[in-house]
Amino acid sequence: MPFAARFTSATAVCALAAGLLATAHAPAEAAAPAPPRAAETLVVGGTSFPSVSAATMASFANTFSANLVNVPYPAQLSPFAGQMSLGQSVAVGAATLVQMIETSLATTGSLVVWGISQGALVINAAAKVLAAEPNRPDPAALTLVRVADPATPSTGMLNFLPEVVMSLLQTGSEMRVAAETPFNTVIIVNSYDAFSDFPRNPNPVAVLNALAGLVYRHGQTAFVDLASVPAENISVTVNAYGATTTTYRVPSTDLPLTRPLRDAGVPKAWVDALDRVLQPMVDAGYASPPAPTPAAAPAAVAVAPARPSPVATRVDSATTPAPAIGDIALDTVRPSAVLRSPAPRDGAERSSTRSERRSESRRR
Repeated sequence: MPFAARFTSATAVCALAAGLLATAHAPAEAAAPAPPRAAETLVVGGTSFPSVSAATMASFANTFSANLVNVPYPAQLSPFAGQMSLGQSVAVGAATLVQMIETSLATTGSLVVWGISQGALVINAAAKVLAAEPNRPDPAALTLVRVADPATPSTGMLNFLPEVVMSLLQTGSEMRVAAETPFNTVIIVNSYDAFSDFPRNPNPVAVLNALAGLVYRHGQTAFVDLASVPAENISVTVNAYGATTTTYRVPSTDLPLTRPLRDAGVPKAWVDALDRVLQPMVDAGYASPPAPTPAAAPAAVAVAPARPSPVATRVDSATTPAPAIGDIALDTVRPSAVLRSPAPRDGAERSSTRSERRSESRRR
């Protein structure tokens, strides 16, 4: 495995372990909830939050409903949190969520499902089950909101974990990226959160910054006001079902890596100067890896028409058998030579004339 791939996998594994220990204690930040847009919202918490209190749910932004209902599930990730593997915990949560979605839609008519971190993985698994049902819910009645999703396309940490780790987590490769479904989806990514915004082209500074983001950015994604996200950080795609996926990438005004210095009271100007030094290194980690340069095509070589070789076309009478009668090629037939008697010389011609005259005089 190339060094870059080994480095990416190793740091992703370290980030997974560190993040699971940090996110359960992430401080909350107040934010005004979005206006209600559905009759009910089912809320799926993250790892170590098998049951989310009403007060905590009420503090979450962008839940799109005033009627919030907790979705209980194990929320475990062995060996870091509980005895159940990530795959097992997500499977149990997905089964519960499918039942709650069907029950809620039967009475409310419109529903939002909101999940953060492992809760987003539960939503992904449940949506896949619902999409395969012959009597699946009306897509217009159901909206999915995935917050700090480790399976975020291109940047989610699960995209970078090696297969051996995925096997230990008992997730299967299909959990790396959410399957396409007919339900409209909102994805909220907080920049520099290692779970949902892992460096695609990692270097040590970018990775350390993302690990710090697990403390300062991951859990705080729940409180982001989407109205504050710049338009250039919002993208919309349409899948094969015709469903839209709207992705909000929340920018950061500083680096999580230097946040402890700010919290410790280091003068802002000093930390800002350090950020300016580190920022290009961090940005390099999020730049797309350079595409491999295609091999240059060999230059065309003009080939002159082959001329017959004198050796190849010469007929060797010693080795070439004589053609059989009636089997002679037309190009071997030549006109027969005209045989002529040699012309008599002048002296011989005059001697012959004298002899003829003597014979004639005797007869007379």
